[in-house]
Amino acid sequence: MMRWVTPIGLALVVSIMLIACGNDRNAVNGRTTTTTSPTTTAAPTATAEITTTPKVEETPTETSTASDVSVSTDKKEYQQDEQIAATITNNLDTSITTFNQQAFCTTIKLERREGTGWNEVGVCLSAAPRSEVTLEPHTETVVTLPALPAGTYRASLVFSIGETFDFGESFVASSEPFSVQ
Repeated sequence: MMRWVTPIGLALVVSIMLIACGNDRNAVNGRTTTTTSPTTTAAPTATAEITTTPKVEETPTETSTASDVSVSTDKKEYQQDEQIAATITNNLDTSITTFNQQAFCTTIKLERREGTGWNEVGVCLSAAPRSEVTLEPHTETVVTLPALPAGTYRASLVFSIGETFDFGESFVASSEPFSVQ
């Protein structure tokens, strides 16, 4: 008797294979890490540089919360030919975990204001699986994004506290809006 594979069974097998292939962790523990997006023929590629440095210890707080993680940009206004430097600051006493393959294949989620809402831009077109990226406590990580067209933007970080990413326990830290002229 021949058994036919059901669509649900096939989807389960493919899902298990994809999870097994994408179980690569990518910790950013060193002083400097540089990544570039893979080359694709579907769209122009962009290069993003990530640099992590330990922060000078300040007076510790009694309680740490997700609000101790922030995203900021080096300027409030840019020209269309300028790169944007987004700084992720982890002031927690513990690691935070995010994932790559976001805007321009970095850990930053980039949004552009459209009317009264925000739309995601700079989507990563890489076929590589998402990998978790762990940012150590009391560090600043600078992500350099390519020049953008005119508009109003914000940079965000989606993260979980601890050494693994959990969508059920995730937070978002966003920069103040910035403009490109």
